[in-house]
Amino acid sequence: MRHCKNSGTLDITDKNEQGWWSVKLRTKFISGIGISVVAAMLVLTLVVNHYVAEMIDSKEADYNRLLESAVEAQMEAQLDSARMSVQTIANNLRVQELFAERDREQLQEELMPVYETLQEEVAQIQFHLPDSTAFLRLHMPENYGDSLRDFRFTVNEANETLEIVEGLEEGRGGYGFRVVVPMFYQGQHTGSVEYGSGFGDVFLQEIKDNFGGEYFIYTLTEESLSWLEDGDGEEEGFMAATVATDEWQLELPYIDRIAAGEMVTLISDNERESVILMPYTDYQGNVGGYIKAVVDRSAILGYSQQIQQISYILSGVIALLLALAMYLFLRKAILKPLSDLQGTIGEVESGDFTVACRKHSQDEIGQLADSFNNMVGTVREILEDVKNASDAVSASSKALTETSAQNTRASEEVARAVEDIAAGATDQAERTESGSTKASQLGEQIESNTKLMEALTQSSKEVFVNIQQGIEEIQNISESYQTTNEAMQDIQQGIRQTDGSADKISEASRVISAIAEQTNLLALNAAIEAARAGEAGRGFAVVAEEIRKLAEESNESTRQIDAVVAELSQNSKEAVSRIEKGFEDLEKLQEAIEKSRKVYEQIETATETNRTNRDELDRSMQEMEVMKNEILDALQGLAAIAEENSASTEEVSASVEEQTASMAEIADASENLESLATRLRELVQRFKA
Repeated sequence: MRHCKNSGTLDITDKNEQGWWSVKLRTKFISGIGISVVAAMLVLTLVVNHYVAEMIDSKEADYNRLLESAVEAQMEAQLDSARMSVQTIANNLRVQELFAERDREQLQEELMPVYETLQEEVAQIQFHLPDSTAFLRLHMPENYGDSLRDFRFTVNEANETLEIVEGLEEGRGGYGFRVVVPMFYQGQHTGSVEYGSGFGDVFLQEIKDNFGGEYFIYTLTEESLSWLEDGDGEEEGFMAATVATDEWQLELPYIDRIAAGEMVTLISDNERESVILMPYTDYQGNVGGYIKAVVDRSAILGYSQQIQQISYILSGVIALLLALAMYLFLRKAILKPLSDLQGTIGEVESGDFTVACRKHSQDEIGQLADSFNNMVGTVREILEDVKNASDAVSASSKALTETSAQNTRASEEVARAVEDIAAGATDQAERTESGSTKASQLGEQIESNTKLMEALTQSSKEVFVNIQQGIEEIQNISESYQTTNEAMQDIQQGIRQTDGSADKISEASRVISAIAEQTNLLALNAAIEAARAGEAGRGFAVVAEEIRKLAEESNESTRQIDAVVAELSQNSKEAVSRIEKGFEDLEKLQEAIEKSRKVYEQIETATETNRTNRDELDRSMQEMEVMKNEILDALQGLAAIAEENSASTEEVSASVEEQTASMAEIADASENLESLATRLRELVQRFKA
């Protein structure tokens, strides 16, 4: 730290305290607010994008599970439709009678129109005897009489258990939906009737029409499982597809998971498609293969990019608006009051102690203005006391100078009287009487000077006491500054902790709001799809509506939380900025207090010098008192012993010379005292009080 004296003021400056510290407070506020807001918005945007990506992944997984449920529901619906149709045939009395009589031609004639009507939906309708022998195939009437026992296990089970058997079953042409119903006539088991529908292109096309994407069906045959060991890179067991070529071949580990009944979700190499592997089971619950669904992710990726762009734009706009609002508030609450305080301090620094700082508020800055005004008032009173004391010292010094001049003239008269005594004895009596008279006058002057010295001493003591009081007052102000600074630091720490907690709540609230919006959208889409599904999707529509209501309630709650947290965050950040500004102004106030302390110390030094000169003058007055007594003794001796006039004249002459020298010293001390008083008055006149 370097201390330099320039034009009567102290300049405490460090070469290192340049650059950023020389920038105006307004610029620092704008820079700090801008950097803080931009950084906060950038972090918030990154966090939001992260949670949006996680939410999209979650919603995509939900969609995949929904697709799996829809596929399963469509399979169940197809079986339900086949069951109702085949039961209609099985419960027809005419059909029961013809089948019991084994009248193939008449049975064919009765049912062929029904089959032709249902041919697009039903691949086959056939009747079996109790031993699983084919009796009639409406899709191939010419083929009958062959045994199905070795490969049509649904037929065997229905004839053995006399119960409906339904589900997927692998036949000679691959897997298909099978519903086998046992038939009775007059209480006797006559065989079974079967509805079979294709599990292939038509089934996949219906799924594609409802959900979009491309679909494939594979079976887990011995050949397809051997592919795991051979690793030739081609999937085996292909059954059906909605496109000619499967460009999304699987890697080895996934077949094992499918065979275990697990749904597998993959992302294509270009990340534009989701590949969903949904295992299907046969009528016995065994995994028979899998349906591969390839769903386009372009819309999801586009939506994600759109959300990111919107979040960046909104973050930028919010950052600008927040920075502007914070600046306007700080300008009104801190910058303007501090600017007024700075102007007042500048006037006080120039010596005008009649000014007062205008108080804008009751906060710390307002309290600082009160403390500053009190300090200026105290200094003004001290300056008035010093001015009065300096005037008193100046008047006393002038009186002392006049007294010294009178004493000098009296000494000269005594000298002339001594010369007259030496010149003639005749005039000795008269000169002796005259000398006695002059000596008495000198005593009176000395007594008068002594009284003046006492008055001067009292005035100096009062000046010194006032100076000590001023220094103590400045010390009290400095201690108050330290207490205020510590309290502001504690407040600043508490506000920053509150602001950090508010940021965490705001981040969590935004994530919940985004999830609620996506849930609402998903519930709406699910409701639309349920409406398309008709009666089968009615229950799902009710669930989707409840989910949508919950999402709207969650969204409303998060908006309320965001409003409260935003207000709390804004207030806390503004308070922190005001406190930081207050720290800088407190440092300036401390510098001003230190300057005032040094001025008081200079005044104290001058007063101490004045006291030293006063003590010297007091000693001189004591010597004059001794000399006066000696002169009186000498004059009395001259009056009593006339014959010793010559010797006494020499002694008187020597005494007069000493007295003259003492008077000269008194005159010099008086001039010094008047000079000090003039200097003190000049110092005081620099300040306007």
